[in-house]
Amino acid sequence: MAAGPEEHAALEAAFDAVFRQKVPTHRELSRLLARLYCRKAELLAVLDQPAVPLHTNNAENDLRSYVTRREISLGTRSDTGRDSRDACLSLLKTATKLDISFWKFPADRFGIGGAQGIPPLNELVLKAA
Repeated sequence: MAAGPEEHAALEAAFDAVFRQKVPTHRELSRLLARLYCRKAELLAVLDQPAVPLHTNNAENDLRSYVTRREISLGTRSDTGRDSRDACLSLLKTATKLDISFWKFPADRFGIGGAQGIPPLNELVLKAA
């Protein structure tokens, strides 16, 4: 729900009070506050449009496991290794988002250990959307 006119005005006033201050003893902090104040419209967009995401952490989190794995292992030795790693990490992220077991998914696809018929990924994605 969007902020009402009174709430909107109060939050804008609070934003102005914080980000228009000058801190004489901390020049760098004053510059940072001024730089953030210039982005006021962007930072307060959520007041008018609550569906606007407040961050891009979801996209960053999706990439974090790739980067961490790459840094720990110093990369892969072959293109096939890289493709395998990317496929497994992608499947892991997708399974996690769809709330299905990462290990049960391939077991179901390969008919291992009596796994319980997990629907095709495209059906699960459409249902989740």
